[in-house]
Amino acid sequence: MPTESQKLQILIQDRAPSTKRKYLGQLATIQRGLGGDVELATWGQILYFLNHVPNPHTRHTYINIISHLRRDLAADMSDLRLDNHNYVRDHVAHVNSLREPPTFTELCRRRDEAYHKGEWASFLVQALTIQFGVRTADLEIWISDREDRDTTKNHLTRYPGKVEWVRNRYKTVSHYRAKTHVIQDPRIIQAANRLPSGLFTTKLVDCHPDRTGQADYFRAQVEHLVDNDPSVLQKIQALAESRGTSWTQVVTHYNLRMNTNL
Repeated sequence: MPTESQKLQILIQDRAPSTKRKYLGQLATIQRGLGGDVELATWGQILYFLNHVPNPHTRHTYINIISHLRRDLAADMSDLRLDNHNYVRDHVAHVNSLREPPTFTELCRRRDEAYHKGEWASFLVQALTIQFGVRTADLEIWISDREDRDTTKNHLTRYPGKVEWVRNRYKTVSHYRAKTHVIQDPRIIQAANRLPSGLFTTKLVDCHPDRTGQADYFRAQVEHLVDNDPSVLQKIQALAESRGTSWTQVVTHYNLRMNTNL
């Protein structure tokens, strides 16, 4: 008989490699909290465990894992997920309010410095994040010199004079669908050509001693547009569309410090 871990592996086989590793690692934490397998736990035990998880983002992941293994609790888990969504929103706003991310000018300086030093992986994640406003999962990419139609992966295909980036896997792909970007920026092309073929997994936060992340980039860039660009509305809408988010999400989730009345 397969173990619960093996069952979960089958249920999430179409997920990104990083998600699989995360879910399987956290399943063990859930089982320890429940004192045994998820499939054997009562609803009361599950609810007690989840209510004592302080971080709503972690709780969200736990809810997803338990939902995969306990289809019999679909309605209860769905209600719990909706309730937790509000906690996630408030938590994001609070955490963002405490951060003072680098300015957009400073982020561009760091990107350019990485390019001039020949730090191609660091430059690529910074340049793509700035140009397209993407999240961490978008940048788990397979780099190659020929088209790959595998829709379970993100691909960066190198051609003479351009690269084509196909995003099949990102946070909101179910709503916004896969996105394709044809990139002709010579610096991005050079960086892509200097990197080896295969899976590219460099994380944005690892490029910065202060652990600056994608949400910091997005917030800094939007605030920069508000303060400096007369086409701010069109630029933010284009960035949000590229990211795969809505105007409402931009305004409510990033604790933006806007001096301009939009």
